[in-house]
Amino acid sequence: MSEPRLVEWDEILLRLRGSMLEAMVQREVASRRVPIQEIHLTFVPGELRIDGKVEKFFLIPFRLFIRRIESSGGAIRIYLENISAFGLPIPVLLRKFAEKAMQNDALAFDAVNNVITVRLDRFLPTFLDVDVRHIEIIEGGIGVALGQGGADIPPGGTK
Repeated sequence: MSEPRLVEWDEILLRLRGSMLEAMVQREVASRRVPIQEIHLTFVPGELRIDGKVEKFFLIPFRLFIRRIESSGGAIRIYLENISAFGLPIPVLLRKFAEKAMQNDALAFDAVNNVITVRLDRFLPTFLDVDVRHIEIIEGGIGVALGQGGADIPPGGTK
């Protein structure tokens, strides 16, 4: 932890509820101009399966798996596996299109290694100091172990 905070902790175990994450992803996809028509998340211990449909002249079903999520240096790395459409592997050349669309200061996709990197400092408020120690896919969601951290009153006070 970099500086003293009003509230401090040594370790916190969190659970992100899968059904609520799925609803959040669905809302986010619907609010953006992306050709994804459907997306569903299935959480089982050690594995997140993502099924959906992309509209490109007609609906194309896709599937991918996430079995590993790592945290280091203020970033989360999400490793994608078995990315397929119509049950066939999607080649690197086509994944490169997604790579270009996902490059910004908060999010990056490496199409060759199938890794999404999320910079936490772009999503977390400045009054919150968080050290993500471990992320695990569990039944019905995601478990997160936070290391030492803290929080202050948000700017603007306690209205």
